[in-house]
Amino acid sequence: MKLKIVLISVALSGLITSQANATVWATRETCTSPEYDSYRCVAGYGYKGNDPYGLSNYSIVNNVDGTRHGCTSFAAFMLSINNPWISGLSHFDAARSWAHDAVTKTTGAVVDHDPSAGDIAQWGSPTDQDLGHVAYVEEVLVNTNGVAVGIVVADDNGGRRDLTTRKTIMKSAPTQALTWPDNFITFPSFGAGGGSTSGGGAGAGGSKNGWLMTSIRITP
Repeated sequence: MKLKIVLISVALSGLITSQANATVWATRETCTSPEYDSYRCVAGYGYKGNDPYGLSNYSIVNNVDGTRHGCTSFAAFMLSINNPWISGLSHFDAARSWAHDAVTKTTGAVVDHDPSAGDIAQWGSPTDQDLGHVAYVEEVLVNTNGVAVGIVVADDNGGRRDLTTRKTIMKSAPTQALTWPDNFITFPSFGAGGGSTSGGGAGAGGSKNGWLMTSIRITP
């Protein structure tokens, strides 16, 4: 069973209570890097298009600034700075297979539908025609009952956009908007207290298998 502890951010809670409703948190892309500076949205993490698992070998080159881009490479990079070495990750297939690969090619990974900061959000299934997508969960948005209603993710995109973004995705979003992930993958962490974090990632709070998490309480 996952432990989820809500941390109220003074600044954000003040902003939220000042709103008539929670529409300010509607599903949206909150940061889109320009093609000439295509790592901008995740600059705080130090990501430069490479990962130690070699998944960047499958990335796409942004022809404007010459940088490499791939969602699996960014996810692998984030896992490399926040988790112990994950044996088998270098053999993962396209993003659509990550939930399956996490269970079959690694030890200790948990795949479910309950998000926590530090998880890898995953879209698609091994049988899908589309290659799928993976993103790093930075924050979990919860209502006043502590139920997850949204997530904030950072990601890299290769193929059609070739740049990094940050997105707020609400669980109740219509299908034509940014959709809720099919799965959340938790990989073994450093233990209580979690691994190192930087940039806009997880902060103080509770844990799920050792992950530090920050959640924002919002008006339901």
